[in-house]
Amino acid sequence: MGAQWSAGVCLAMREAGPRLLVTYLLITGLGEGIFATLAAPFVADVLGGGGDAYGLFLSVQAVGGIAGGLLVAAHPGNVSPRALLGWGTVVFGLLDLALFTYPLVVTALWPAFVLIAAAGVPAAAAMAGLTTLAQTVTGDEHRGRLFGILVSAQAATGLCGMALAGVLGDVAGIVPTLCVHAAGLIAAGLLVRFGARR
Repeated sequence: MGAQWSAGVCLAMREAGPRLLVTYLLITGLGEGIFATLAAPFVADVLGGGGDAYGLFLSVQAVGGIAGGLLVAAHPGNVSPRALLGWGTVVFGLLDLALFTYPLVVTALWPAFVLIAAAGVPAAAAMAGLTTLAQTVTGDEHRGRLFGILVSAQAATGLCGMALAGVLGDVAGIVPTLCVHAAGLIAAGLLVRFGARR
């Protein structure tokens, strides 16, 4: 088991494609940990919503994700996996940034539902691109190891993001900390789109 893990790490560090995907998931995993921790405080303290608002917030996010999955499935092969992952993540980050900052100028609750649903569409596109790209950047003999490294990278930084959210949320505030998540998505998407291919 240890030898296989070492081989997977070596693969991720040696080849540009796997290394890019690991870097992507390290960045976005950190942000997902932040969002998972601060989503409820964002709805309650920033948007002024109750438990029902938070439930609806999560529900419309899922609806957006389903719509995005159906949209991508309806147009297979029209966009490369790398473009799908890169631009999908950038648009996801921009919509999240709008979601987190609009309460600074508008006090209504409904834009949050519209924006979180809309963000689910590029998020689903990015996930489709990630899954496809991960299957094509290495051969059959290394694919399982690569997926293990990718899942581990995302899980590890997700935990770090949760811890970071607890600290930054108190020091900097909920909105600025969530903006770190949005900025990370934008940066990761641009990295995938314009990073080294080999």
